Amino acid sequence: MAWTAPRTWVSGNVLTAAQLNVDVRDNENALSLHTHTGVAGDGATLSVLSRDGGNTTEATTTSTVAVDILTATVSIATGGIPLNAMVMLRKTTGAAGVAYLLWKVNATVLGSEVIWTAASINQTEAALAELRTRTYMDANYSGATAMATGVNEYIIVSGAATSQALYTAIPNASITSVIVRGRVQDALITMGADELHVYTYPTS
Repeated sequence: MAWTAPRTWVSGNVLTAAQLNVDVRDNENALSLHTHTGVAGDGATLSVLSRDGGNTTEATTTSTVAVDILTATVSIATGGIPLNAMVMLRKTTGAAGVAYLLWKVNATVLGSEVIWTAASINQTEAALAELRTRTYMDANYSGATAMATGVNEYIIVSGAATSQALYTAIPNASITSVIVRGRVQDALITMGADELHVYTYPTS
């Protein structure tokens, strides 16, 4: 049901049931059922977050050179749209050392590796890591370390002890995969990645 602009009443008008049904009942129904299409009475068009893919099976590595750990297969037809990927990371005990994170989109590794663990000590650690475009991320993201690229991306790692600039932009092309890469400082350490989720936002 569409919104109908209410009539303008003037002195002496006689109110009828039909007018009340149109101006009040029908418009109330239109408001309660509206879908934010942007037309009159329906409010602004909603910007809907869309999950485009993910991988919820944990994968691990003990490699001391960077390798692909966890891959999300996605189908994002157009590059350059706002992107948000997030993954849970963990590091087991085994030796005093850190673990490193990289993101890869399609075949493009986004910048240099980032130390995501708190310190080079023998302890179990965990973190949430995110890849976001600058449109949706402030550099002073509370409780996290934000790493800005030379173009428009950030990596955020909760609890990270270090930050590092990234200078490679997300490919401006169809995106088919978002990959978590990493390595450990010592092969006695295991790095795990789990719950990888990739989202996009509509452009305006």
